[in-house]
Amino acid sequence: MIIRNIGRFVKHIEGVMLLPGTNEVTDKQFKKISAHPLFEKIDDLVVEKKKEITKLTVKEAKELIEDTFNPELLRSWKEKDSRTGVIKSIDKQLEELLNPPEDKKKETEEDSKDENGYEWV
Repeated sequence: MIIRNIGRFVKHIEGVMLLPGTNEVTDKQFKKISAHPLFEKIDDLVVEKKKEITKLTVKEAKELIEDTFNPELLRSWKEKDSRTGVIKSIDKQLEELLNPPEDKKKETEEDSKDENGYEWV
């Protein structure tokens, strides 16, 4: 099952961590998450049927990859798919996640400050 967290923050529901972007969860995890009484009230989670990356077009796969911020999930998709365009997109996304450029690091640091200049830790 795919759960897209379209919010800005990590969510923890019934012991399952949902990063912003695309998250893959097992049927067992989804059953636990969806049974939570507040699950239906969370409006920034989009539930989609599990997408097998190898069954998507390269364009669809790239869109999914660009919305995924979990290196483990990206690596697992890389092992399953041999298409050059998909592999390049995964490598690019992994590079950006694991080795962000200096200007991106600065943006992230600035984003963690509130309107008074206090930094969230």
